[in-house]
Amino acid sequence: MRGTPETGVNQLLKNKLQLQLVVSFLALAANGALVMLLGKAITKPLKQLKLRAQEFSVSNPQVRAEVWARDEIGQLAHSFNHMAQRIVCAMEQLENSVQEQSSLNIQLQQEVLERQQAEAALQESEEFFRQLAENIREVLFLFSSTGEMLYVSPAYEQIWQKSCQSLYLDSRSWLESICPEELPRVTTALDRQICNGTYFDEEYRIIRPDGQKRWIRARSFPIYNEVGEVYRFAGIAEDITIRKHTEQQLQYLSQLQREKTQQLQTTLHQLQQTQSQLVQQEKMASLGQLLAGVAHEINNPVSFIYGNINPATEYAEDLLELIELYQHHYPKPVKEIAQRLELAELDFIATDFPKLLSSMEEGAQRICSLVQSLKNFSHNDQEEGKLVDIHQYIDSTLLILQHRLKPKSRRCGIQLIKEYGELPLVYCYPGLLNQVFMNLLCNAIDALENGRDEESLVNITLGESRFNNSQLTTTNSPTLGISTQVLEDGLPKVAIRIVDNGTGIPPSIKERIFDPFFTTKPVGKGTGLGLAISYRIVVEQHQGRLHCESTPGQGTEFVIELPLTPKGSY
Repeated sequence: MRGTPETGVNQLLKNKLQLQLVVSFLALAANGALVMLLGKAITKPLKQLKLRAQEFSVSNPQVRAEVWARDEIGQLAHSFNHMAQRIVCAMEQLENSVQEQSSLNIQLQQEVLERQQAEAALQESEEFFRQLAENIREVLFLFSSTGEMLYVSPAYEQIWQKSCQSLYLDSRSWLESICPEELPRVTTALDRQICNGTYFDEEYRIIRPDGQKRWIRARSFPIYNEVGEVYRFAGIAEDITIRKHTEQQLQYLSQLQREKTQQLQTTLHQLQQTQSQLVQQEKMASLGQLLAGVAHEINNPVSFIYGNINPATEYAEDLLELIELYQHHYPKPVKEIAQRLELAELDFIATDFPKLLSSMEEGAQRICSLVQSLKNFSHNDQEEGKLVDIHQYIDSTLLILQHRLKPKSRRCGIQLIKEYGELPLVYCYPGLLNQVFMNLLCNAIDALENGRDEESLVNITLGESRFNNSQLTTTNSPTLGISTQVLEDGLPKVAIRIVDNGTGIPPSIKERIFDPFFTTKPVGKGTGLGLAISYRIVVEQHQGRLHCESTPGQGTEFVIELPLTPKGSY
């Protein structure tokens, strides 16, 4: 029996199952072989990668996996190496960060230490400032850039007699104590400081609640922040009342001293003038006595000689007439007489003897004139003024100085020009005026003698503004001019001008020529009293005027002006 369909199907299933078993076995064997092959290709690289991963550490960061192929294992090894490199970079960055952090920590610690030290120093400084501010007499203050009071020391209460708290509540309340007349100045200075950041330094007075006034000096300066902006002002205010009172006393004493010094200088100047006048008066008195004595001693023999000249002339004329008669009646004398007449040159004697007597008379007259001039000069009539002819006293002085006008070895003679106006008698002290004329004329002659270079001499003009509306010009030779005239401008007065054509007086010296003891002459040549005394005689004792007009290189002119005042008016 061929069997049933179920048996065929079963057989078919059995065969198919067997085939599947064979195929499965072959597949399993192939899988095993494949697994073995894959194990060698995967497991070994993985083990090696595991080993490299285990070897990788912080102490050995350079370990790297070997890349066998470009498959997934190779990519894994490559990823491992990349990860290791990143870890190394991260470790280096971390190390750098740690080092930086350590440095920052050290710096922070240093800053903390410095801050602690600064805070300690600040506390110490604040304590020192507090003790200082609380124990000094001056007021220390600190206010903001807007004027808000930040700090004021306790001395404010002692000086202003107001509480510090009131100043904190109203920063400008301290201004209320300032005297009204000084408040605008202080307020302006304070506002200027706050607006411009300038310094403040003012002195002012305050009125305290008890009514007492005190002098204050306040000074403040700007404080700048780190960007150079003013953000505070600090200052000090002190009570300077004692100093101010001392300054006032010193000013008073200084003024008193100046007044006393001025009085002493005035007294000294008066004493010097009195001394100079006494010295000059003594000199003039001695000179007057000497001249009076000399004039007296000369006058006696001269009078005897002058008185005998006329009789001697008459006797000589009689003798000559008698000789002429003898010659007429006895033309042939004996030999001895003829020889004597020839030896004596009788004809010459007859002609020259009258001339000789005439010259003797002229010389005696000149001696008498000189004696009279000496007498006039020696009469020092200081006690009593009188009406005199000014020209007479000028001529007397010129006669005494006549020898100085004559030529000398070092210069030619000094030319004298006189232009006298018509003057009335002038009331004066003749003896004193003689001193003035003598001083001015001697100075003029000295100036001409010192200017020895004739080329340096200038022409002098006694012109319209000076001498009687006339013109008188000299040549370039030493010249002395004297002129008198009456001036009618204002009160009538007499002007006496003495001019020389010397080198003139520099302005710096001209201002001092009337000062006592001032002289430009060498030591021993002048006392510096002549012009000073002359000035006092003319100005103080005659109520006149004495002034000098001089320009360097243009000569010098002294002008004496005497009022025509009736007798007894001065």
